Amino acid sequence: MNDIIIPYDEALKYLDEADVLLFKAKPFPSVGSAITKYTGGIHSHVGLLHWDGSEPYCVEQREFKGGRSVHLKGQVEQHVNRIDVYRVSRHIYKPNVRRNGKFDVSWLKSTFGRARASEITKIALEMTGNKYGWRNIWEIFKCYAPGFRLFRNAKPDNEISTAYVCSTLVTYSYRKTYADPCPNLSDSRTSPADIAQSALFHYIFTIGE
Repeated sequence: MNDIIIPYDEALKYLDEADVLLFKAKPFPSVGSAITKYTGGIHSHVGLLHWDGSEPYCVEQREFKGGRSVHLKGQVEQHVNRIDVYRVSRHIYKPNVRRNGKFDVSWLKSTFGRARASEITKIALEMTGNKYGWRNIWEIFKCYAPGFRLFRNAKPDNEISTAYVCSTLVTYSYRKTYADPCPNLSDSRTSPADIAQSALFHYIFTIGE
């Protein structure tokens, strides 16, 4: 996929509430590069876009920082050309069974708008101030580590996590108010790579200098 890089000042007019911000990992040696080696993606961090009045913020869970909401401009300056913007796809369908037993497919986009997006970021904002969920990192590591993965127990997809990392914040916020980005995978065990590959979202552009 070729990146569509749009300068920060111009990109602001295209950003919507609850857009997913996926951060590409920095080159080796970096913690981000190690994360991508395990998860098989190119992204090592993820947050949600939130508009506070006319100012854009990134709501996230950050290691050693915990849950927080930080101005987007500072994030762009620290991660030049590395923040990809993903958005709910216009072509996601949800199966329903009517009362008469007939199978029906409804268009999820018809239920997604500003109000729904605000509900998503409201949940994410409620997690700010929480400690970073380091034990979730251990759980995710066991999913990939040889030997450990043979003995791990599968967790229910609808289980409410008690510890949050960046990807948990996004999947939990979307699942509770709209649709699960990673069906059949527990929120606590999702990674940025899982979110980037989710059928719920599609790539829009990359925020540049």
